[in-house]
Amino acid sequence: MNKDSPRDIYEMVEMFEDILFMRTEKFMEKDDSDLDVALSSKSYFLLGSIGITGRIFRRWYQTTWGWNNSSRWFRGETPRMELAKRHKGLISGETYFSVQLVKDEQDNFKIIPSLYGKEEISKKYGIFDFGRSFLPTKIDGRENFHLLPPPNYDPGFKFFVNMLEETERDIEESKSEKLPSDTESRFWHVFWSDACITILLNCELDLSRHRLIEMSAMFRAFLEGTILNQGSQPDDYISIDGIFNSVWKVFQQFDKKLLPLDEIISKSKNQTSHLLKKPTGPYSLNAFYNFGNLFDELLLFPADRYFGAVECVWTDQQNFLNDLMSSIYLLKNNLQPFRTNKTLTKEQKKFIDETNIQEKVEDIYRIWFAPPTYFRVLPRFLKYF
Repeated sequence: MNKDSPRDIYEMVEMFEDILFMRTEKFMEKDDSDLDVALSSKSYFLLGSIGITGRIFRRWYQTTWGWNNSSRWFRGETPRMELAKRHKGLISGETYFSVQLVKDEQDNFKIIPSLYGKEEISKKYGIFDFGRSFLPTKIDGRENFHLLPPPNYDPGFKFFVNMLEETERDIEESKSEKLPSDTESRFWHVFWSDACITILLNCELDLSRHRLIEMSAMFRAFLEGTILNQGSQPDDYISIDGIFNSVWKVFQQFDKKLLPLDEIISKSKNQTSHLLKKPTGPYSLNAFYNFGNLFDELLLFPADRYFGAVECVWTDQQNFLNDLMSSIYLLKNNLQPFRTNKTLTKEQKKFIDETNIQEKVEDIYRIWFAPPTYFRVLPRFLKYF
């Protein structure tokens, strides 16, 4: 980012707008700026209707586009890191930043920033309860509530709250454990416990529910131990590779059909083709993909956006641009998939038939869930571990 002075929230949003609105003349050569990537008003309206602008922003805001950073873990600086030079609460978890897509009086689409400081967050008993306070209290009222509530402006928040409240009631009725009394601590505990189980239950492993619950207990214990050893300094990050390497060994203890991780993530040119030829290759690839994306979708994303508890760092800029182009294609094509069976090779058909990855890649609500390179639990939330 800026080597001289850190940008403010409005300058940050302008940069994000340039990318999202594909103002290609600002960052492409003149000969390339006529590429058909700009969205129409209809597509912008669709983007606003489905409400995923904040999910796209989350990835952009935490990808290493800049250079002015001295981390011992990675090169580059994210927009969030630059903004934290102005707003120190972003480092500790006492400040929260979000955006929303709106249409102004001239029918132009704009990105509007929202910055919430320590005092405002404290008055609302934390980011989670802040957002929850905008929802109708009764379930039937929520069914007809279709706005994107601040501060996260995310389409999944209402369903997330419903799920946590239902799980909370089940725990209370069964008296299986005693929950904390304060709202943030209480719902964080319910969320964390449920996510650690739900991730494993949805990896599509061929194991009994009992065995999956056993696995989830080991997964949770390992993850919490890693977080306890994280540290509380701004550069104390946890490597996703380290998490995945250790967790995959647990997976293999429970499921002997899974291939070693180095066979799955090899960067060989013909890696996918090689895996598809192995008897359990597609099964292993599917499980690995599911775990990685669900780790973000069910754990890091809610912790980040619904609680304001986590900072993520993505170092692969190309992945962001690929997902952006996929989203633009879907929006321009009224959310229809990229391909038809007539255009697929034999290998591509086999990949689609034997894994469930393609349909998730083409789901615009889920494209923006992806495991980061690093993450850290923010200091304000370390007390919950």
